Amino acid sequence: DGSDFQGYCRGLRVANGFGLFGPEGDLFGAINQGNWVATCRVDHLKKDVFYGFPSGQPASEQEYRNPSEPPPPALWLPRELSPSVSQFVEVKDDRFGPFEGQMILGDFQRGVLMRACFEKVDGEWQGAAMDFLRGFRGAVNRLRFGPDGALYVGGCKRTWSTPAPDEGSLERVSFTGKTPFEISRVSALSDGFEIRFTEPLNRARASDPENYVVAQFNYRYHQAYGSPEFDHSGKADSRTELPVSEVTVSEDGLSVFMTVPGLRAGYVTQIRPYAVTNQKRKRLLNDTAFYTLNRIPSAE
Repeated sequence: DGSDFQGYCRGLRVANGFGLFGPEGDLFGAINQGNWVATCRVDHLKKDVFYGFPSGQPASEQEYRNPSEPPPPALWLPRELSPSVSQFVEVKDDRFGPFEGQMILGDFQRGVLMRACFEKVDGEWQGAAMDFLRGFRGAVNRLRFGPDGALYVGGCKRTWSTPAPDEGSLERVSFTGKTPFEISRVSALSDGFEIRFTEPLNRARASDPENYVVAQFNYRYHQAYGSPEFDHSGKADSRTELPVSEVTVSEDGLSVFMTVPGLRAGYVTQIRPYAVTNQKRKRLLNDTAFYTLNRIPSAE
């Protein structure tokens, strides 16, 4: 009734975006890198859960002085993708192109939009993030879809460093009706990934395992600001490259099914189909996705 405030969850560092996402309206938060936060991330927020950053009430003094490692986020955003994540919105319909049901995220420092697709594995959210749009006049900070189906992007400049040229901005992003050649979504499989694209593929290029780069890395939970990337052996500032042993193209030419031996759960997986083209031999507008592989699905 508005007469009382109660703590819902705790341990969030600079949560510069909150919102509902998914068919059931789950609560998510976009968290910025810092002490105890390895890199920017998106968390599915649940009641009474601690998310890693020592804080005041409703956290206890014991938790503040000796914080415990939090659950993994639904989405890690490597620093090359997002040094300062901001607000996000969900694409609700097809007026914004072929991305219905996906998340559009801003990054303040880079002044860009990113795109993320999610799925539930063993009942928990995880997914992939990738670059989407660049060239904004202001540092991207607030997003909202208008009744016209366009995305309105609010930018400012005074709170953090950014190369954006304007002190403030309000910009509109509309779908032209011309679909870009992009990675549409990434889904985890028991032995690899399915990658779906927005346009039919050149089968010869798409079926060649040599045209893909896959690597894994994870982060450390510690008090220092941010975290290096660690490979499978624990080496800092390193990624473990993995072979792609087989690629099968779907009948409609829009998907590939990749077999990747050596995948480990608990790692961010970089997936780059760098030499894959559409049927007109046009390359991808953005060719790298980062999938947060918290859980590997069981074979059906």
